[in-house]
This record gives sequence, structure tokens and C-alpha cells, in this order.
Amino acid sequence: MRLTESEAKRHLAAHGVAVPRGEDWAGPPGPWWPGGAVVKAQTLSGGRGLQGGVVVCRTRSEVTRAVEALMGSRLGDEVVDAVLVEELVDVERELYLAVSIDREAGSPIILLGRHGGVDVEHSRSEVASLTLALDRDPDDAAVERLREAGGVEDVDRHQLRDVVLALWTMFRELDAELVEVNPLARTVDGRLVALDGRVILDDSAAFRHAERPTAPVLGTPFERACSDLGAVGVEMDGDIVLIVSGAGLMMATVDLVTQGGGAVRASIDLGGLVLREAEELAELVGLVAALRPRAVLVNAFFQLATCDALARGLAQGLERTGLDVPIVVRLRGRGLDEAHRLLAPFGVTEEPDLGTACARVIALAGAV
Repeated sequence: MRLTESEAKRHLAAHGVAVPRGEDWAGPPGPWWPGGAVVKAQTLSGGRGLQGGVVVCRTRSEVTRAVEALMGSRLGDEVVDAVLVEELVDVERELYLAVSIDREAGSPIILLGRHGGVDVEHSRSEVASLTLALDRDPDDAAVERLREAGGVEDVDRHQLRDVVLALWTMFRELDAELVEVNPLARTVDGRLVALDGRVILDDSAAFRHAERPTAPVLGTPFERACSDLGAVGVEMDGDIVLIVSGAGLMMATVDLVTQGGGAVRASIDLGGLVLREAEELAELVGLVAALRPRAVLVNAFFQLATCDALARGLAQGLERTGLDVPIVVRLRGRGLDEAHRLLAPFGVTEEPDLGTACARVIALAGAV
């Protein structure tokens, strides 16, 4: 689960990290901004600055115009529905600081770079790291080694230690996958201020945090509708829809269709949807029909769920929508005979082999 910058900064401030004065937009900014203001779209994906989602303003009228331009606009796959307005900070230097997970080592890691901002990805070689044990705070000597390795000896060691410890505490208390400050600015008066903040929470630890809001689902209307049903949909720009049981089988199916010269319109991982009511599977067929594909491939291999349960929902959806495109079905698992009986009236093409099924759906899509 990703937090907005505004939410991340509330946590940073609560842990003693300095952040710019500001507020979520509710009207013209307060008296704290005599040197100017920064208007920031509160979206969850990265790259806001490069997409025009961050606007520097010098007057109240500029702030109002920037907010009006951003609210309701689209940045990537998101519609901007919240804006943060902050004071413009007089920056002398920008750094990068984050606490994350080293996936290879299976341990938390602190990252410190002497260059921050939008170009940090291009200076990864200049980022120093400190690997930690989850049950031990970094001591002063470890932070000093990080400061020297990062080439920021001119940054006050005591301030840096306090910010590092604050991010580390946030990381553990929130059960986070990432707590990032980019940039961490040193101001002209020597303070360290978090100009931007990004926090990603570990969804598997949500049971320990009853206070967490439900994570918003990003993506297209089709992808959000799939999520509402309990499936995972990814919309593309081809003409074949794939309905598959499981992420691993989905990857293999997408690869085979693509390598065979087919173009995927959408991929749908059924997830736990096959263990629920046929009505919900029928709704999924309605979402597929709205995409207007040229062909559909259903590829399922079940252990807990049954083939007839999937077929019952598909049949109900096909009857309701009248989806009139070639449908290729490859099923494996219990209830297979009943599944064949339920789908037979709809003229589906059944293929026992995955490779053959992919080749057939590609050919049928091309023949339409």
C-alpha cells in the first residue's frame, strides 16, 4: 500500500523529521508562505514533477490557478483529487535517504546518496548503503560510516543521525517496505528538511494495523472493476482476452500467445473469484464483453476449485451478454465432464494442450 506525500509527511513530522509548512488545499495558503509556494498533486505513482504535477508559485493567484489546473487532471493512470500546498524552501543542497529491504540479503537497508531529486535514478552508483538487523538500531558509528561512504561529510552528523533514526523507527513501526525522503534538503540555514516523502506499507502486515485505510486500487476502470470482483486484470491494447487461474500460469500463457504472434487485449488472473458465486464470474464476462475482443482464451488448472464452478459462471455470463466471439477453453481439474456439458451450448473450442490452445486462439482472432 502506497501513501500519498501528504500522508507520508504526517508520519515524518510525527517522528521528528522537519517538513515544509503546508496544508492540503482548502483555499488560499496561509501566512507561512511569503517566499512562494509549491503546489503538488497528491498521486501515488512516481514522476509527478516530470508530468507537470508539481508547480512553483509566487503569488496567491498563481497558486489558485495551479490548483484549478491540477484538480481533476490525469497524471498517468490517476485522476488528481487532492493537492498539497507548501512553502517554498530555500535549498542549498539535495540528498537522498531511504530505508528499504535488500531482497537478496533478506535484511533492511539504509540508503544515502549525495544527490537527490528527480535525477536520483541516474546517480545510483553514488548511493551508499548500510545493512541492518531488524531488531537493532543503527548506532552512531554505523551512521558515521554511512555519512562518510555517502560523501556527505559536510552534513551535520547529529542532524543526519536523528533523521536516519526517525526513518528507521517509522520503517519498523509501520511495517513498511520503503520509507524514502527524496530530496532531503539542506537549507541555507543548515537544517535538514524532507521536501518529499514516499512510504510503501507491507500489505501482508495489515492485520497488525487496524488503523490503516483500505488501499486505493489504481489502474483503468476495467482493472478496478476486476479488483472489485476479486480478480486481477491488466488491460493492454491487443485483441485477445486471457482468463487464467494463477499468476504463474498467466505469465506462461501471455508469453505463448505473444511469441505466437498474438496481441493481448487484457489478462485476467481469476484469483479467489473461482471459489465464489457464479454471479460474480458472470459479471467478469460482462467486463470482458465491454472490451470488444476478437477472441477469448480460458486457461485454468484447478486443485481446490472445480472446473464446473468456473464453467457455470462463464455460461451464465455468456448467456447474459451474448458475447459472440471465438472462445477457446483449456481446463484441467475436478468437475471437467460437467464443465464440458455446461459450455457445449455456447460453441466454445476445447483444447487439452496449452500450446495448441494458444495457437488456436491466435488463429481465430486473426480470422475474425
